[in-house]
Amino acid sequence: MTPLRQKLIDEIQLRGFSINTQDSYERCVNGLARFYHRSPDQIADDEIKAYLVARYGDFVLYDPPVKPLTWVLWFGPFALAIGGGAVWWLVLKRRAKMAPQATDIDAQTRGRKLLDDEDES
Repeated sequence: MTPLRQKLIDEIQLRGFSINTQDSYERCVNGLARFYHRSPDQIADDEIKAYLVARYGDFVLYDPPVKPLTWVLWFGPFALAIGGGAVWWLVLKRRAKMAPQATDIDAQTRGRKLLDDEDES
C-alpha cells in the first residue's frame, strides 16, 4: 500500500466515515489515477477540477458558469420565488372575492340584533 493511500485511509478513519464511504473514496481516487495514467500525488489541483467537471458537470463547482445547463442553478430559486408570490397573490385575491360584503345597512342591523339576542340568552 502506498503512503498516499494509507494517508487517505487514516484520514477517513479519523473522521469516523463508514467502510462504504472509504470504498467510495478509494474508487474515485482510482478512477482519477486511471484517467490521467499517473499516481494521484502527481496530479495538479487544476487537473482534478477538470476531471470532476468532465465527469459530473459544472454542478460540482461552487461558482458554476452561467450557461444553458446551469440555468436551473442560477435562475431556479428566483423563478420559484416569483411563482410562489404569484400563487400567494392569487389566493389573497380569491379570498377577497369570497369575503362577505355586507353593504346593506338593514342586513347589518338585523345581524347585530341577532348576535345581541344570542348574547343575552
